[in-house]
Amino acid sequence: TTLPAGVRVSDDWQLFGRDGVRTRRRDRFESVLGARPGIEEWSGHLDAARQLPRDGNPRARQLAQTLRADSPADTVEAGLRLFRREAFVYTLTPPLLGDDGIDAFLFDTRRGFCEHYAGAFVFLMRAAGLPARVVTGYQGGERNEVDDYVVVRQSDAHAWAEVWLKGEGWRRVDPTAAILPSRIERGLADLPAGEPVPFVARVDLGWLRSLRHQWEAANNAWNQWVLSYDQQKQRELLSRLGMSQPDWRLMTIWLASLCALFATALTLWAMRRSVSADALARAWSGVDRALRPAGLGREAWEGPLDYAARIGRLRPDLAPVLSQACRLYADARYGAVPPAAATRELKACARALRRQRTPPRP
Repeated sequence: TTLPAGVRVSDDWQLFGRDGVRTRRRDRFESVLGARPGIEEWSGHLDAARQLPRDGNPRARQLAQTLRADSPADTVEAGLRLFRREAFVYTLTPPLLGDDGIDAFLFDTRRGFCEHYAGAFVFLMRAAGLPARVVTGYQGGERNEVDDYVVVRQSDAHAWAEVWLKGEGWRRVDPTAAILPSRIERGLADLPAGEPVPFVARVDLGWLRSLRHQWEAANNAWNQWVLSYDQQKQRELLSRLGMSQPDWRLMTIWLASLCALFATALTLWAMRRSVSADALARAWSGVDRALRPAGLGREAWEGPLDYAARIGRLRPDLAPVLSQACRLYADARYGAVPPAAATRELKACARALRRQRTPPRP
């Protein structure tokens, strides 16, 4: 329903660029999944979809007459039953077929891949009088769980058929699915040993798949945000930010606003950390001030735990409260205790130490 600039759609729904695609590019398309193309197909297209060479493949032409049924839909089903019933083999290394390739494939070798089956099926349908055509593209793909993209590889290339039925339009028919459903459901992984299938497509190892996904996600990120970060992608980013028609004035305002917002957030974060740290330091100094009049102040070289141990030896009666205060400060400064909670408790300890600093009488 939408196309990038410089792209057109042909009569048979192919997309063509104005120039050849020789470099990596990024395009956006939108489609309607429930569309039924070709319901009102032009008669010229239907006539072209019935054409066959004047001569060749006599056995296939004769077979097509036996497939003709009361309705076009029944003729299509009869063609599919042929592939289900006979001993056809899916292989990526079929034998050569010669001049009458359709006859040789249907009656002699019966070995081939998707293009053989699609081509033979379309030949039979056209010989039976139905408009039919071969469609090539890609079947399926693999979702990358790392970045949630779908990767479509060359091993996903596929060919199938379309047959035009009155009132329905072009019906998608895949004769390959009639002889090897797993080729459609799982790709090339289920082919017999000896077929030239890539190792990563055949072997389903969790660690190997995870490693491949990580590598492909890294490549995709590099392609998306470095190699392909062109004017189009910049416009898309600015459009998501609310700038549908950006100019240098609007860009300057946005950039200045973002810088100011970032600087404000950074300043508030730094001030909050500073205030929290200063409050903790003041509460810790209050513990020292509570004991200094009694000659029990903290030495400059003493850490909190050493300070608690020294005062505990001199004044065992102060040891419980001071040890609690010193442990609180150490945990808040170097551990996981929130500074705000430790600050409140340190202030309470300082008040308790002021009440206890006068030594008890013997």
